[in-house]
Amino acid sequence: TTTTTTTTTTTTTVKLTRCSLTSGYGANSVGKDELYLNANQGSWPSGAFCNSNTNSISLPAQKDYSISVDMYNIKGWKGVNSGHLGIGWNAEDKDSYDFVYFRPHSDSSCFQTGQMIKGKPSWHNKQSAACNGGGVRGGKWFNVKVVVGQASADIYKDGSLIARQKNHFQQRASGTMIVGNGYRNTAKFKGFAIKAVSRTTRCSSSSGYGANGVGKLELYLNANQGSWPSGAF
Repeated sequence: TTTTTTTTTTTTTVKLTRCSLTSGYGANSVGKDELYLNANQGSWPSGAFCNSNTNSISLPAQKDYSISVDMYNIKGWKGVNSGHLGIGWNAEDKDSYDFVYFRPHSDSSCFQTGQMIKGKPSWHNKQSAACNGGGVRGGKWFNVKVVVGQASADIYKDGSLIARQKNHFQQRASGTMIVGNGYRNTAKFKGFAIKAVSRTTRCSSSSGYGANGVGKLELYLNANQGSWPSGAF
């Protein structure tokens, strides 16, 4: 099992779609390496998502990849603990991708999966449930990582697997950062990255070759998925 170092990360310039003109890297006094998104364009669902245009890397056919980012809800229509912020993958373009977003205002429906199809939210094979490890909160950073296979994607929050989602779009190493319009929602993102991966089983999303500061030829495994013996190895 190996993990390559082929990676795309965000820069300090980015094109945005369906976002306030105040959005951007370093905007509204956020850090220069943080992307500020102000979703104030229309109502939900017709306003869809304020999102960054797609970032992508070139990979061989049928090669799994991961997409990850740290995200921080600034505020929504009910204050800091309300909003809809997330990540998209398998992006054909800025208007078509698989997605997951998170609700700081609801622990019982912590996440929601779906698709953007030609600029409109859709809900094929949708999932919504509580998050393993607890809900998300505004005013603090949390990490989201999606490991994308040919048929499905494993979604992690802060290293804990929360869902396995069937892909709607063809596997492609391309993604975006999203905030739902219609809820006066602002959020910020940092550390957006796409990497080629080889999968591990029943391991934390932080596992992999060269992960967690180990040597690039050393495999780091973090076994934090469940209890013994039901969690197995």
